[in-house]
Amino acid sequence: MKKWESDSAMKRLPIVLALIFASLAVLSPILGTKAASLFGIKFAAGTFTILLAYSLLDVVNELWGREEARFLAVSIVLIRLVLFLGVVPLIVKLPVYLEPEGYAGVLHMSLRTFLASEIATLVQNVLIDIPIFHALKKIKFGFLFRANLSNIISWTFGTVCFVLVSYWGAPKSLVPIIIGQALIKFPLSFIYAGIGFLIVRKVRGAAVQDAPGTAKVIETSISKDA
Repeated sequence: MKKWESDSAMKRLPIVLALIFASLAVLSPILGTKAASLFGIKFAAGTFTILLAYSLLDVVNELWGREEARFLAVSIVLIRLVLFLGVVPLIVKLPVYLEPEGYAGVLHMSLRTFLASEIATLVQNVLIDIPIFHALKKIKFGFLFRANLSNIISWTFGTVCFVLVSYWGAPKSLVPIIIGQALIKFPLSFIYAGIGFLIVRKVRGAAVQDAPGTAKVIETSISKDA
C-alpha cells in the first residue's frame, strides 16, 4: 500500500467510525420499542444495533484514548437530545394529511425508549465501560480481555437501567426481559469484541507497514493484544 493511501484511510477512519456509531445510536431507540422473543428469550429489538455501536467505543478508546471515547459517547447523547426532544415534538404537531395508524403512539414510545437509552448510555459507557477499559489497558491486558470484561460489567448495569426506564409500568414482569437482554448481550460481547479486535489489528498493521509518518496519524497504545 502506498503511503498516501494509508494516510488518507487512517485520517478518515475516525470519521467513518463516528458516522457508524451515530447511525446505530439513533436507529436503536426506534428499534428498541419492540420487545422481541427468540427461542423463549425476551429482549429489546434494538439490542443488536446499540451493542455494536457501544463496541466501537472500545476501538476508539484503544486507538485514540479515553478522552476521545468519552467525547464520542457524550456527543451522541447531546445530538440525540436535540433530535428527539426538539425535532420529534415539532413533527408530531404538524397538520396531518396522511398518517399511518399508530404513528403518534410509536413516536411516543420511541421517545421513552430514547430517554432510557440515553440514561443507559451515560451509565454504562461514560461511568463504567470507558474507565474500566482504560484501567485494564494501563495494566497491559490484551484488547479482547479488556473489551469483554468491561462490556459484561457495563452492559449488565446498562440493561437494568434501560429496561426499567423503557418498560416501567408494563403489564408483564420486566425480569424476563432483563434476563433475556443479558443472555443476548454476553455472546454478542465476544462477537463484537472480535470485530473490534480485527479493526484495531488492521489499523496497527497499516501503521507498521507504512512510513513512520503514518504512525503519527493514529496514536496507538503500546499494550499487547491478546
